[in-house]
Amino acid sequence: MVVAATLWAVGAVMLAAILARQAADPGGQYGFDFATYHRASAEMLSGRSPYAPEMFRAPVPAQGPGAQVYKYPPVFAEALTPLAVLPLPQAQLAWLLLQTMLVVAGVWLAGSAGGLAATPERLLWSGVAATWYLPIFDTLWKGNVSGLLAFMVGLGALLGLRAGAAAGLAALIKGTTLTLVPMALLAPGSARRGLAIAAGLGIVSLLIAPGAWLDYAAVLPNLVAGSAAFPTNLAPDALVSQHGPDAIRWLAGPIRLVTVALGVGFLLAGCRAARATQLWPLALTCGVAAMLLLPSSIWYHYLALLLPVAALAWSRATAGGRIAMVASGALVSAALAWLPLAVLGAAGMLAASLSSLRPQRLSGE
Repeated sequence: MVVAATLWAVGAVMLAAILARQAADPGGQYGFDFATYHRASAEMLSGRSPYAPEMFRAPVPAQGPGAQVYKYPPVFAEALTPLAVLPLPQAQLAWLLLQTMLVVAGVWLAGSAGGLAATPERLLWSGVAATWYLPIFDTLWKGNVSGLLAFMVGLGALLGLRAGAAAGLAALIKGTTLTLVPMALLAPGSARRGLAIAAGLGIVSLLIAPGAWLDYAAVLPNLVAGSAAFPTNLAPDALVSQHGPDAIRWLAGPIRLVTVALGVGFLLAGCRAARATQLWPLALTCGVAAMLLLPSSIWYHYLALLLPVAALAWSRATAGGRIAMVASGALVSAALAWLPLAVLGAAGMLAASLSSLRPQRLSGE
């Protein structure tokens, strides 16, 4: 406990100092993404569309066009209304603190769902993991939504009504998390009721702001058609095309096909596993894997969702599996020095988690 408390305190102080420095720097990108959400929420509060005019005219690049523009379904901007009435600096701080708590809570809930005992020591190590796993820092620094989605993964690990509600709410917040919805639809028990609750909230959002939803339907094809060719894109094909030698860049197309095929395979495997209650952890992990593989762009903060997955698998992992998870997580954090390390680390975390959650281990064999 002393070691864990020390590591958490040291990491928290270091990262808080970095965040404070970035917040003081006009070019430091502190709250960069949240500022977009805040603006979109304020627009909806004033009865206007949250979507920029240029999004209706042409394909929207994955990091554009131009200044940051809101790209998520209207329901997320509506949910942020309590923060939209605050000045941006106070709203950014509130969002930072909220997401910090949500990330730790998501790791805690996933560990509990995996069978770990509820002890003060585990709480400390959950904090250590959330502090030193740098995709979490990335999402807190820029203020994007991955911390909230990591919480949804942790909540979804709890089965039943909570799993369905978490899957549905995650899909309402960000479309790429739709990969979790088929698992919740097929899961036994009350997961479908949770999905129905989330769908009801979506209908309420539609009734409150039908124009915003019509606008979202209009810009969605442009979002899908937009270019993802950016140096910070972690999708394997993008890494090859952006960072690979000229002689191998032709491989980007075939690599993209393989990546999509893997994503579809994980989606189908998750749907199959979801039918058995004891295999729900495996189904959820497959859904997260599909969510990372199917989109054309993978940003570093997306990997925040792998932390609750690792917590879910931790109690069932062998000593070697746990070492692999920790080493892979360290690789992901080291990717700030060399970006391709993130792909290797994410693949290692997924592989170790899936191995620990395979049917033979879940059934105790």
